Amino acid sequence: MLKNAHPDDLIRAVKTVAGGGAYVDPALGSELVSREAMLGLTRLTDRERDILTKMAAGVPNREIAATLYLSTETIRTHVRSAMRKLDADTRTQAVALAIREKLIEV
Repeated sequence: MLKNAHPDDLIRAVKTVAGGGAYVDPALGSELVSREAMLGLTRLTDRERDILTKMAAGVPNREIAATLYLSTETIRTHVRSAMRKLDADTRTQAVALAIREKLIEV
């Protein structure tokens, strides 16, 4: 709800929430959808987050693969998938976006 919402909208929101539903002010709904689309906040898998975290620490693919008992090609596949989900052009950009959006912790 926006603080300058019309009283009728406030009543509708209270009734919706009281009935167990969720209410998002229409003025905010499109902004939330646009932001999510713009930032590419598609959910990363646990494996993708784990690999990005190791990349952020400077661990090379070969070592990540050995640590996780995977092939280096599998690591590269996970990295490409994360890059696509984050709409990142480079590995570095993918790591930076994941950190900035708090998808991984370093």
